[in-house]
Amino acid sequence: MPFDFENIRREISIILMSIRASWDQAYGVPFRLSEERREEFTRLHLKAEELRIRFATYGRPKLRSTTKSKLEQARTELLQGLQELIYEADNSNSSTFNYRFVLNRQSSKVQKQLNSVFMQGFSEGNLSIIDALRVLYTTVRQASIRVDGRQGAFDLLEFKEIIPNQQVSPVKFDIRSNVLVIADQTPQQPFNRESTSLALKHIRTLGSKLLDALRHSNCDQRLVSHIEDMHKQVESKQSIIRLGLTNFASTAFAEAYRAELPGAIAASLSAYTASVSVYVAQFPEWEQFLRRASIINLLASDATEINHTTSQLVEKLNERHDIVHPDVPRTIEYIRSLLEHPGLTAKNTVFAVIRTIENLIARVLNHCLLLADKTLEKSVDGFSSVSSKVVVGLSAIALLAATGIMPVAARAGASWIERAPEIIEYLKNLTL
Repeated sequence: MPFDFENIRREISIILMSIRASWDQAYGVPFRLSEERREEFTRLHLKAEELRIRFATYGRPKLRSTTKSKLEQARTELLQGLQELIYEADNSNSSTFNYRFVLNRQSSKVQKQLNSVFMQGFSEGNLSIIDALRVLYTTVRQASIRVDGRQGAFDLLEFKEIIPNQQVSPVKFDIRSNVLVIADQTPQQPFNRESTSLALKHIRTLGSKLLDALRHSNCDQRLVSHIEDMHKQVESKQSIIRLGLTNFASTAFAEAYRAELPGAIAASLSAYTASVSVYVAQFPEWEQFLRRASIINLLASDATEINHTTSQLVEKLNERHDIVHPDVPRTIEYIRSLLEHPGLTAKNTVFAVIRTIENLIARVLNHCLLLADKTLEKSVDGFSSVSSKVVVGLSAIALLAATGIMPVAARAGASWIERAPEIIEYLKNLTL
C-alpha cells in the first residue's frame, strides 16, 4: 500500500540527513583525503545537502493551506534529485555509493519516527547508500498525494533545527510556569581553578574596601552605585560575560573620575578593575565572547539602531508582567546602558546586546514550539487557552525583538533571525 506523501515528509528528511551522514562516516577525516577524493567528498555532500534543503523549503506551507500542487512539486523535485544521484552511481567506477547506509539514530528529534513502517525499510542495517537511494526513490514515486486539514510536524522539525541553543552572552533566559525569567549561569571551568579561586577572594576583599572608601568620600554617587552593582556580580559568581563588560565600564569610570578622587581611592579603583580583568580572563567563555565580538562587521549606525530597538523591547517587556518577570527588562536595560559608556569598545557592547536579544528570541521560540509539539501530538485543533495566551504574548515580544535586530543580526553571526517572523507566523496560525 503506497504511503501518504504528506505524512512521510519528516521521515524523508531524516533519510536525506542520514545519507549525508553515511558519507561522513565512510570518508573519515576530509582533510586527510587525496585531492581527488576530497573533491568527490565535497561534490556529493553539496548534492545531498542541496537536495535536503530544497525539499525542506516545501515543508513550510501555511497552516491548513497545504495544496496538492505544492506537494506534487515537492515530490517531483525530490525524485529528480534522487534520480541524478542514482544515475551517477550507475555510471561511476567509484565505490562511494557502495558504502554502508547508516540511519541517524542520535538526534532525539528522530526517535519517534524510527519505529514507523516507512523507516523499518531503512533500519535493517544491511543497506548500502545506493540501496537506500533506490528504496527512497521507489517509495516517494509510489506515494499518494492527499491533503488533509492538519499541518504536519515537518514544520516543527525544521523550525527546531533552525533555532540554536542560547549562545555565550551576558544574559541567558528560561521560562518557568509560562513566565520568562533570567536563567542561572554557572561559569565554565576556568583555565586554572586554584589561581582563579585565590583571585576571587582577593577581588572580594578589594571590592569591600573600595566600596567602604567610596561611601565615605564625596565622589559622584553614580560611581558608587556602579561599583556596588559590580561587587554584587562578583559575589554571585554567575555571568562572567556580564562581569567582564561591567568591568570595562568600571575602567572607563575610573578614568573619568580620576581627577575627582583622592589618590588612594583612585589607586584602589584601578587595582580593583585590573584584578577583575585578570579574573574574567581565566574563563573560556570570556575569551570566546571577545574573539567572536572582534570579527563582527559593524556599521557606524548599528549601535544607535540596537540602542533604539533594545529600549522598545524593554518597554514591551515591562508591559507584560503576566508572562515576564521584572528582572528580565531590568537586566536587559542594564546591558543596554553599557552602550552609553563612551569608553567602552563598540563591538563588544553592541555584540553583547545582540547576543542577549538573540538568546531571548531563541528561548521564547523554542518554548512556543514545544507547546506546539505537544498540541500536535494530542491531535487537537489548537492550543489550550492558557498556552494560546502565552504563545501569543511571547511571540509578539520575539517578533519585536527579531525585526529590530534583523538588519544587524547576520553580520553578528545570527542569520537565523531572518526566519524568526516565519516561525512566529506559523505559531500565530496555530492559535487561530
